[in-house]
Amino acid sequence: MVARNSGQRIAMSLVISLLLGVLLITTVTTAVALATDRDLFIALGVLVIEGLVYPVCSFIALGDLASGRIRTYLIVSVIVPATKLGISFLSFIVFGPNMIFWVLTVGIGGVFLLIILLAREGIRSGWAFSRLELDWLRRGIPFGLVGSISATSDNIDRISISWSLNDFETGVYGAGAKLVSFAMLPARAIGVVVYPKYFELTNTNDQRGLRKLAWKTVLKGLPRSFIAIILTICLAHILQITILSSYDNLMIYVAILSLLVPLKSIQYAMGDVLYASNRAKSRLLLASLSAVLSLSAISFSASIFGGVGAAVAAVIAVAISTTIYISFVEKCVFRSE
Repeated sequence: MVARNSGQRIAMSLVISLLLGVLLITTVTTAVALATDRDLFIALGVLVIEGLVYPVCSFIALGDLASGRIRTYLIVSVIVPATKLGISFLSFIVFGPNMIFWVLTVGIGGVFLLIILLAREGIRSGWAFSRLELDWLRRGIPFGLVGSISATSDNIDRISISWSLNDFETGVYGAGAKLVSFAMLPARAIGVVVYPKYFELTNTNDQRGLRKLAWKTVLKGLPRSFIAIILTICLAHILQITILSSYDNLMIYVAILSLLVPLKSIQYAMGDVLYASNRAKSRLLLASLSAVLSLSAISFSASIFGGVGAAVAAVIAVAISTTIYISFVEKCVFRSE
């Protein structure tokens, strides 16, 4: 028993060391390799922050959700974005609108938060992994990669269109995309509530119930999402006629990108089903395909049709990838039994 516990402690230490090592190597390599290219340093720094550090912090909280610790999950889920927002505010107060200092301060703050969350998990488990926790880790690595790819895909469109549009138009597009992201919150909130139920139905091989729950979740989220879309469009209109009067295309971007809300709601539901049915690698493949499709379509359309074309291309690409999600889940999950 002692030898087994010792081996588990070693395994736990190696996993934590690996995670921290990846973060350290990524930070050092990025800093050294891009020291002479300010814009590229900022771009990759934003991707690391938005696509790796803070998403991993959020994914750790899912362990609390899966374990039934709803209160802890909600607390951590609030702490992660609040930390990023707070550090961003302090960075602006101390260093002003300097993106390099923002990348460094928010990135370092995120790494420290990640270390704290990992240490909390280590203390809770006695620095030892059980067989169940090892299985969750095995299944969770692809899930974490999915989150990183999704987070990167959600932000890299603004970087890709910056190669074709000027900085101001890129900023207007980014503001529109950010407003639309708030309209996705109702659907994601419903998804979080039903998330553990997917696992219960999967464990009992209730494919019919799994399919019913997935589409019920989508249908329940759509009306709330449409209300959020209307409120978002109204907010964009108010902003455009007041403090953002120079953002001529803001309303157009918000109106077009709002179509992403129901499409991504379906993707989230289908993705949760894939993960619950132990098909995390399939979800990783679909997420990667969706990211490549979106990036290719947005980059191509932005260079020819400008920002509005890029927004339309983003919607079309997500519609295609959503269709692929639905087809795959219907064929490989709901009809597999």
